[in-house]
Amino acid sequence: LLNDILDFSKVEAGKMTLDPHPFRIDRMLRDLSVILSANIDGKPVEVLFDIDPALPRGLVGDAMRLQQVLINLSGNAIKFTAEGEVVLSMVVVQRDATSVTVEIAVRDTGVGIAPENQARIFSAFTQAESSITRRFGGTGLGLAISQRLVAMMGGELRLDSALGQGSRFHFRIALALAPAIADEAPSRVAPSGPLRALVVDDNPAAREVLERMGQSLGWTVDVAGSGEAALELLRTHATAGSGIDFDAVFVDWQMPGLDGWQTSQRIRDLGLASAPPVIAMVTAHGHELLTRRSGAEQALLDAFLVKPVTASMLFDAMVDARSGQTHPHPSRVGNRTAAQRLAGMRLLVAEDNLNNQQVARELLEYEGALVQIAHNGREAVDAVVAAEPRQFDVVLMDLQMPVMDGFTATNAIRQQLGLQALPIVAMTANAMASDREACLAAGMNDHVGKPFDLDHLVRVLRRQAGWPEEHPQASTGAGPVVAPPLRQAAAAANVDIGAALNRLGGKQDLYQRLLGGFLGELATLPARLQAHQTEGDTAGAARLLHTLKGLAATLGAMVLSDEAARGETRLAQGGRPEDLAEAIPRACAAISAAEPGLAALLKALHDAPGKAAHTTSPAPLDTLALRNALLALAEPLRNADMAATDALANLLGRFGANTGNRLQPLDEAIGALDFERALRLCDKLIHELGDFALHHPAKGQLG
Repeated sequence: LLNDILDFSKVEAGKMTLDPHPFRIDRMLRDLSVILSANIDGKPVEVLFDIDPALPRGLVGDAMRLQQVLINLSGNAIKFTAEGEVVLSMVVVQRDATSVTVEIAVRDTGVGIAPENQARIFSAFTQAESSITRRFGGTGLGLAISQRLVAMMGGELRLDSALGQGSRFHFRIALALAPAIADEAPSRVAPSGPLRALVVDDNPAAREVLERMGQSLGWTVDVAGSGEAALELLRTHATAGSGIDFDAVFVDWQMPGLDGWQTSQRIRDLGLASAPPVIAMVTAHGHELLTRRSGAEQALLDAFLVKPVTASMLFDAMVDARSGQTHPHPSRVGNRTAAQRLAGMRLLVAEDNLNNQQVARELLEYEGALVQIAHNGREAVDAVVAAEPRQFDVVLMDLQMPVMDGFTATNAIRQQLGLQALPIVAMTANAMASDREACLAAGMNDHVGKPFDLDHLVRVLRRQAGWPEEHPQASTGAGPVVAPPLRQAAAAANVDIGAALNRLGGKQDLYQRLLGGFLGELATLPARLQAHQTEGDTAGAARLLHTLKGLAATLGAMVLSDEAARGETRLAQGGRPEDLAEAIPRACAAISAAEPGLAALLKALHDAPGKAAHTTSPAPLDTLALRNALLALAEPLRNADMAATDALANLLGRFGANTGNRLQPLDEAIGALDFERALRLCDKLIHELGDFALHHPAKGQLG
């Protein structure tokens, strides 16, 4: 809102200016795709890009202001469309040696605008009618700003609309042609030979758009309006002995009859082609919904694309799927090893502490589980409701959480939802027999302590999910190898790093990230504890000490963990002002004493030799792929989602070798769970990469 007001003020004062520079239209559309797909928010609305193949890739203009107009127009279209589609189209009207005239339009199937209200919608702080403001919210500034920006670009923003029949905003602008822009990823070559693709989508507009996209890439494209029609087409080709094998199938998720998952399964079962086709799901659903599917379902797919998509996104999906990259799309789970003991198990983890979320997610996903996080008991109950009719295999429930604790959430699942058979396993840093009995009495099936012991946790989860007991592998008796400098730093910090790494499956990189986050939390913890003391809030102080006890134990900082445990016990037994007056200063003193040693240990982990050793020269930097990876990372950062740690790990694995230390501040911010700072750093890198790629298209290293 503040940005809109400032922009409008600049326009009104004549201070707004454009900043033309060379830009890539496909990159701008990729960025726009990420933004718009997040705006759909579960509505039954498909957003489509219909881009003229004749549109040049490199243009000169103010890409930021053009994107601002498209975000405003498309965002409004999504907001005012309850169901149906929103289509952004770009058509070449005229082209000469130096410029191209493009007609840009955003069409929707939404509420539409009555003729008597159409003239006034371009006025500031005005919508079509007062009821629109009440129903949908908004200030009415977006269209006013967009109209003026389009005029500055030499166009006129127009509207075609009828009440109840949707709207079409459109304008024409002339853009200069940019000098030839070299491919940013020369190693990404097209698959050899002509490709034949099948598009399966019940939406005629989506079918047509995807068909044209494929044809613009030189593919031969067939279409089918349902899963049943697609299977019949495949069978017909096979029966006729035509020798036609499809190289790729792009299938929609939600369709009447057979949905995308069922269609993909049937195609796999046919076994018609000597080389199985690439199956890519193209859907309006976000990636977070993919993680809720079983491992077997995810293994059906070679790629997962969220609408709106561009032709280059289809091309990249084919290249990635057929090249067998080391870092495939998250939906390609066929590379799981037999050692993953929870492969395909669907788990809900209810935990309010970000560090504990990170521990649970990484350990469980390391074993192949599909993990969804709930930040409190209320969210856990809502997630269980949303999961019907296909429930989680097991729910891991922390006991001490804000909003709704684990006991109350369990009672709601058992009594209000009537789910008596859903396995619920309590997680708590309290490991006494009485605590386990309290959990069982509350309706939970089992109890695991913090810090987690990975082997024990796996056994409990397999048992509660009804999976067969695993055959234990013979132990070598040797724990993780810890370099002498790390052992010395850990000993100086009173940390049992060997035991901590054992619990974390020997994952030193995970330990380092957890320690960074823990130090960030310790920096604010004394002030929070003292605030509870001032307010006489015994329960709040006890909850913080409980969390400190578990986190410190996870990292092997047992002196600090023991002091937190003593303080928690004292507050639980008494809760008098004098108990607070003794427990809080002791805990704060223990934190102050532990911090220097823990910080030195973190530095030793950062400086550990061989962490990023590479025996071969790094490959040229794929700046477009890096920028897309950063855009994907920005989404979980914006939502303070622990999935950001996974996205960063993949990003570092792919690009860390040839970006120098440019990603280190981002790594440190996410390691400290400072998502706000990490988002700022991520946005800065995205901006820098855009400028770098345009001015240095042939370079591979980021300076």
